[in-house]
Amino acid sequence: MKKQTKILLAVLVMIIAIVIGSQIYIKNQPETSLFPESKTEFNSETALKTSPLPDKNTVTVSLDFGDGKIISSNIYAQTAFDALEKITKEKNLELIKKDYKFGMMVSKVGSKENSGDKNWMFYVNGKASNLASDRHVLNPGDKVEWKFEKTK
Repeated sequence: MKKQTKILLAVLVMIIAIVIGSQIYIKNQPETSLFPESKTEFNSETALKTSPLPDKNTVTVSLDFGDGKIISSNIYAQTAFDALEKITKEKNLELIKKDYKFGMMVSKVGSKENSGDKNWMFYVNGKASNLASDRHVLNPGDKVEWKFEKTK
């Protein structure tokens, strides 16, 4: 009986040690909440270290309407066409496109519509692409320029 009492006492001591140890561990963890307060400070440096990166690329996209009006925005986009769609939505501009076998063709942005003289063309990092805009995959930091310009 003494041997069983010693085993029972040892098990009881181990259980108490585990409970106390887990309480100490929990108290030393940073406080998190499933329901953060309405005022939350955002620290982008910390967020980059602790948050997973978004699955989309951050790019700069600009629209040059060919009449001196240029608008731009920093957005998340995977393709040149995706960047155009997002900036037109953000700026509340009409976008008309047509899907062809080779890819997407932009025919109108805002009030500027393709004609025999001028068309919407896009450039990535200053270079014209040899791909359709919906097939030109972007990299983080790319600069996408959509220009309404004379056909060359």
